[in-house]
Amino acid sequence: MYPPTDSQHRQGVSLHGENRVASPRVSVARNQNMKKGSTGFTLVELLVVIAIMILMITLTVPAFNALNGAGDLGKAASDIQGFLEQARNQALVRNTFVYVGLQEMDGLSGTNTGIGEVVIAAIGSADGTRLTGAGVLTTNLIPIGKAITFSNVHITNASQLLSGGMTNRPGQSGYANNPNLSIIDLSTNGGTTVFQWPPLPAPKRYAFYNLIEFDPQGIPRIYSTTPNNSVQNYLEIPLIQAHGDVVVTKSPNQAAIQIDGVTGAVRVYRP
Repeated sequence: MYPPTDSQHRQGVSLHGENRVASPRVSVARNQNMKKGSTGFTLVELLVVIAIMILMITLTVPAFNALNGAGDLGKAASDIQGFLEQARNQALVRNTFVYVGLQEMDGLSGTNTGIGEVVIAAIGSADGTRLTGAGVLTTNLIPIGKAITFSNVHITNASQLLSGGMTNRPGQSGYANNPNLSIIDLSTNGGTTVFQWPPLPAPKRYAFYNLIEFDPQGIPRIYSTTPNNSVQNYLEIPLIQAHGDVVVTKSPNQAAIQIDGVTGAVRVYRP
């Protein structure tokens, strides 16, 4: 048997006369069958899937924001607690007076006053004497650490805190008439004695009207224009959640930071 010729190869004929290569008609029919059997998404199906995804995102975002706000408040309370403890330790170690300032800014525009963004900073007396007098404190100051900013947090008055849920929190009931519980209330704008941050002569970024004083023995007091020698049983900083510059009133997402007026210990209470 002779080898097949080139023409026989092209025609797909074997030595036994069998077709080894499908004819053009068979290939076309096979491709058409494959197209009929293939699957894919129509435009309507794609639009339905996109609509479902948008609906799921819409339902998920509020829950995510609530969790994010809860995290912001919890972290702020913990960090402020640590800041106060460090300021007290600096007063003890340096044997001087240390002043912690609290101020709230607009959470959206970032202006020096407003709601939604809390700033905390501390300064110390350079020569160990107590700072007195009205007006802006400009001399005899040393910075203690750096200023820290907390977003989505509002320092409120104690009436905004829930009456229950904070187990064993001193002064939880009847706080308004409790002479042994001093509340840091930014709505009163504190006294007239302030310090600026950074301390002068650097350009002012923040002005603090609400000060907590730690003396060289670590005893905390609310600082005012005249020396305050009385010791409170507790000092409290009430915090509630905010979104930008909007306060979430009566929110269960809140905290009370209390400083023991005798021992200087700082504790955070949450519902």
